[in-house]
Amino acid sequence: DMYCAHCGQKNIARRQTLSELCYNFISSFSGYESKFLITCRHLLLKPGFLPTEYNAGRRERYFHPVRMYAFISVIYFFLFTTLPSADKSGSVLTITQDGKNVVSGDSLGLEEAFGSRAHYDSVQSALPEANRDGWLSRKFQYKIFDLKDRASGDPGEFAMQVGKDFISHVSVIFFLLLPVFAAILWLLNRKKDIYYSEHLVFSICYYNFFFLVGSLVMLLEAIPWLNWIGIYLQFAIFLNL
Repeated sequence: DMYCAHCGQKNIARRQTLSELCYNFISSFSGYESKFLITCRHLLLKPGFLPTEYNAGRRERYFHPVRMYAFISVIYFFLFTTLPSADKSGSVLTITQDGKNVVSGDSLGLEEAFGSRAHYDSVQSALPEANRDGWLSRKFQYKIFDLKDRASGDPGEFAMQVGKDFISHVSVIFFLLLPVFAAILWLLNRKKDIYYSEHLVFSICYYNFFFLVGSLVMLLEAIPWLNWIGIYLQFAIFLNL
């Protein structure tokens, strides 16, 4: 018939002329594009619609959730790494003791707040005991010193390296947290007749919504007279969930 009953491939001639080749290429691309646009529309305007449709077995008319995740996440992280940041404040962090300036540094981490571990310990010992960092904060600060030593003592290089490491791993972190997010939903709704796999489909669709809205927000923030729309779109991320 028109389509294969086993794989769904359209029944076209095995040998194609140039015009037939171009027509089939354009038609397949338009079908791909229309599915993507329809899926984006439902993601933005109908919260919960796509996972409900998928779990009910109505899947062919929409972009597959996993394919959508792979596609839209690439766009999101590409924009995340290429678009300039809107925050250019470069504010200064200041630590004071009895009204006197003890140490200051750039909030972006391009300058050291503490010159060394010994400097940090001396500042901590000079502070009242109630104002000193706790055990966890000290461990975190010591870890920063260790990482700075690995960066050859150059705080600028250290900050750049941390930023690169974060950007290179944040997509993996998002992906690894996906089944965890689905597990939390399953635990919260364990008395209902909902499979974990169905929660996973919902989680993937919600991630797709997050990446889609996040991409729109970054694009809007790059246009000064439209960045106010991005502020309202960020609220949609929580309302959608």
